[in-house]
Amino acid sequence: MPVWLPAKGDEAAFAGTSNAAARAQGLKITPLGKTVDDTLAWHLTRPAEERDKLKAGIAPEKEAAVLAAWKARAPAG
Repeated sequence: MPVWLPAKGDEAAFAGTSNAAARAQGLKITPLGKTVDDTLAWHLTRPAEERDKLKAGIAPEKEAAVLAAWKARAPAG
């Protein structure tokens, strides 16, 4: 959820940073599908005990609290 965090200090514009200079120097953008396939292939080579520890997202209780706070602030409609 880092993009949901309030913008503060040096990190305020991290999502708005241009990649133009890097692309001009030869950066290649990998298609999302290839990135997903390569990441899964790598993940499947990891030891089972590491794969079993995989965690994504936040705890259901935290998600419920965030959604409740968001809904309380959102205008009706």
